[in-house]
Amino acid sequence: GAGTGLLGICCHKLGAKIVSTDHENFLTSSEKNFALNHIDPKKHCKALNWGSDIRKFLDDHELTPPHVVLGADIVYVEETFELLMKTLLDISKTNKYCKIYLACQIRYGKDQKFIEDSKEHFQVK
Repeated sequence: GAGTGLLGICCHKLGAKIVSTDHENFLTSSEKNFALNHIDPKKHCKALNWGSDIRKFLDDHELTPPHVVLGADIVYVEETFELLMKTLLDISKTNKYCKIYLACQIRYGKDQKFIEDSKEHFQVK
């Protein structure tokens, strides 16, 4: 999820067209930080629960499939790994040219397993 929204704010300030997402229960922090940085949170912050229907999400918000997905430190709660993987796979199906970049600290064996499992579907470096 977006967490504080720092990644999305930085990308927006650098000129990218962005949509920052987080679980509906955790969106408040990024919305506040977007507003503090003079970025319209209603336009750029959206609730997306991992595992939900990506095409419906895109249609509901009148969004085109993403060209790039950035994720920073989102691989850490093992219970969410299956839903995260489903979401990444579903996003990649909406645009076969979409690039997905994840940066994470490998803290535990379960984190490394997620990375290894990702190699079945993605080019992992």
